[in-house]
Amino acid sequence: MNIAGYMLEVLICSGVFLVAYRYLLAGKVAFRICRAYIVATMLLSAVIPALDIPVYSQSSAAAQIVLLREALVPLPDEAAIEVASAGGPAPAVPASGHGVSVFLFLLYASVSAASLAFVFTGIVKILRIRLKAKLTRLGTLTLAESVQVRTPFSFLRTVYIGPACAPSERSMIIAHESSHVRHLHSVEKLAMSLLRSLLWFNPFIWMAERDLSEVQEWEADRDVLDGGTDLALYRNTIFKQLFGYNPDISCGLNHSLTKKRFVMMTQKQTGRHAALRLASTIPLLAAALLAFGCGTRTVAADLSGNIQDRADADTLMLELVLDADVPCVIADGNRLSLDELEDHVRSRVEQGRASLVSINAPGSCPMGLITDLKQILREAGALRVQLGVVDGRPSAEQRLPPSLRKSADRTVIPVTEVTRKWLHEVKLRSDGSVLLDGDKVAVDALTGRVANVIVGDLDAAGPGTAPGTIFSIQCDASAPYEAYVAVQKALNNAYGVVRDGYSEEHFGLPMDELDDDRRQQVIDAVPKRISEAEPAA
Repeated sequence: MNIAGYMLEVLICSGVFLVAYRYLLAGKVAFRICRAYIVATMLLSAVIPALDIPVYSQSSAAAQIVLLREALVPLPDEAAIEVASAGGPAPAVPASGHGVSVFLFLLYASVSAASLAFVFTGIVKILRIRLKAKLTRLGTLTLAESVQVRTPFSFLRTVYIGPACAPSERSMIIAHESSHVRHLHSVEKLAMSLLRSLLWFNPFIWMAERDLSEVQEWEADRDVLDGGTDLALYRNTIFKQLFGYNPDISCGLNHSLTKKRFVMMTQKQTGRHAALRLASTIPLLAAALLAFGCGTRTVAADLSGNIQDRADADTLMLELVLDADVPCVIADGNRLSLDELEDHVRSRVEQGRASLVSINAPGSCPMGLITDLKQILREAGALRVQLGVVDGRPSAEQRLPPSLRKSADRTVIPVTEVTRKWLHEVKLRSDGSVLLDGDKVAVDALTGRVANVIVGDLDAAGPGTAPGTIFSIQCDASAPYEAYVAVQKALNNAYGVVRDGYSEEHFGLPMDELDDDRRQQVIDAVPKRISEAEPAA
């Protein structure tokens, strides 16, 4: 999750919800509705931005994996340059950026911890007062009398009162605090205090907490006055309590002493259009959910579609060496020319000892030479290839198409206006730069761009129709091998983004945790087609 983006979305959600409350609901609908709205929307403003609900369409048609060449020759089914499931590492985070992130996290955690400590300290102080107070049972609540209480307040189901209260005021104070207890106001204040401690950076949470205290006082005042208490006498009692102190998490007579509070004492709630006012906030909730709670996940997954266990694969290690510009390959400890390599690999394949071929080459090796090496492997029947770079960087895996000389059923892919709209070109130039559909893209940004293309094609195809998306990789013959490996990994991760999101949406699990049947359903719904043209000179 992008932390800065999350914080911004929390601010927007809570701000919009609070504005709607003040203009549509405050003082215009029942007090209980106001209280419920404030607590619920502030909680939702924290939850909605944390959601990531995929919204792209399902495409359930079976995938046809093909190899597309510029000449459009007939090709066998399942002839794919299939990027296998290493998952690929996430782009590295610069050390300086990591340090800033750690500092900001420690700052956030420190302030949150201090705020939570303040809340719990207040609770402890209240409990200590209760332990030393004289307790009297009054129906469903408890009256705690103590010299430590300067101003009456209530917390949970206990009303705290001091000895300074005059007998004429005592009944009004108890009635007021009893209302707080009956409506569970202190529970709401405690919940808001905890939420504010976690989202202390959000000024709208602080404002909402004040609004909640205000509406609670309005409700308690109304209950007292509805019980027959004289308005002038009650106002005078509130003034006398003005300079007292209450813990922030408690409810007290001196909270929210504003002109508006006295005005509310003389107003009767008519409830006119209350249902309409409340209903008008529903579009806001829906808009916030669509704007900030929907999207695609960004967790790369194992997406090769190959269910077999690769741990048992007998791997043939090949290291491409360039000596005086004359290429040779080290295989099984033997130094072989490219002409000698095909017989060696074919022998290993016939013995069942080359189910996976790992190619390591210098990062600066030209792609034309890599293409020649892969053609040799195709002719020898070694089709599972793992790509790597000599300097030890993580590798990606491909499945090569069978040799065209071999007997197999063929699939012809005609280029028409229909198929061309699904074709996306990925060009790797001699300087290592990458173009996606003609636009230059940084390699570390390629995963996100490709994922957006895939999701866009899924939406364009519509439900129940498989898009014909094909990513055609076209490399200059002199393009560096290291850049080619990076492009393959980016495509691999992009399909992981979309397939993992689809899996989470439909099955509630990442793709690598699905059984074989459901995993195949994801592969069929988000078909992967990656082609590769012959390197251009």
